[in-house]
Amino acid sequence: MRTTTGTKQSVSSYGVIRYLGLAFLAWCILVFATGCVGEGGGGERTTVPNVVDLAFRDAQTRLASRGLRWRQRGTEYVFDQPPSGWSTADDDVVVSQDPPPGARVEPASVVTLEIACHPPGDESGRCID
Repeated sequence: MRTTTGTKQSVSSYGVIRYLGLAFLAWCILVFATGCVGEGGGGERTTVPNVVDLAFRDAQTRLASRGLRWRQRGTEYVFDQPPSGWSTADDDVVVSQDPPPGARVEPASVVTLEIACHPPGDESGRCID
């Protein structure tokens, strides 16, 4: 054991190790409590709203307000704002969504929407022009 000059406190390697161990434990608690580690690397998450049974236009607006993107099932296009000039019938309704309502996702995640067209689309159930 050695003593520091000018004080009567002793510094031991055991004390330093214990201090570092406690500091590491505090860091671990902080990291895991704030969600910095785990699903997708952490950060803020948003809750997917329920858009089933909403008009397609209303569903788009609700998803955009949460910072989410969407695509219509069976297409490869992804949107983050309702596209201008792209018309859908007023009575096209969302019949399913993935991820489900209440799921916690990262901002800008894509929600897949299945739309029921009125009048119905082709035999596959997809909307057609």
